[in-house]
Amino acid sequence: MDVNDIEKEMGLLQDVRNQVENELDGSVARGWIVKVEEIENEVNSMRVGIASNEQNCCGGFFNCCLHNKEVAEKLRKVHRLHQVGTSMVAAVKGPERRVEYIPGQLIEHQKTASENLAKIINLLNDDGVRRIGVWGMGGVGKTTQVKNLNNKLSNPFLTSLPDIVIWTTVSKKLDLKKIKHKFLTD
Repeated sequence: MDVNDIEKEMGLLQDVRNQVENELDGSVARGWIVKVEEIENEVNSMRVGIASNEQNCCGGFFNCCLHNKEVAEKLRKVHRLHQVGTSMVAAVKGPERRVEYIPGQLIEHQKTASENLAKIINLLNDDGVRRIGVWGMGGVGKTTQVKNLNNKLSNPFLTSLPDIVIWTTVSKKLDLKKIKHKFLTD
């Protein structure tokens, strides 16, 4: 841990401060912004002290030892302020929904399809279920069923269901590497 680490972290903190200033009411975040300004001043004073010691003590190992504890303390403060600022911005924005609505035929008036959709949703509410596969002959409504499931999950008022839906089509020739690559690149 050195001065370069704190420079990098200060850059991240300043980015969060700009976000806070742009997205939050100034009165809510004013106390936090004051603390950010204080740590900026402390870090600037520390930089001046380190530069002065480098000139007076020939820099090197001795100078690093003198300031290592101070750098670590400032770095902890910067991390805490960064976490608080990020949390403030996230609280204002609210949770991000990562399920997108997919247009398709509705199944609300189809008794069997609606029952199957209810069974799938019950499985999703079960903590022991991590994946659900839907398979069958072509033309029986698998894609329509999954589109309707996806669109139910895209409802922002449903909080107990997953936020992420990963959907892929698997042919008879299963290639896990190809499927993993598709997930990572999409």
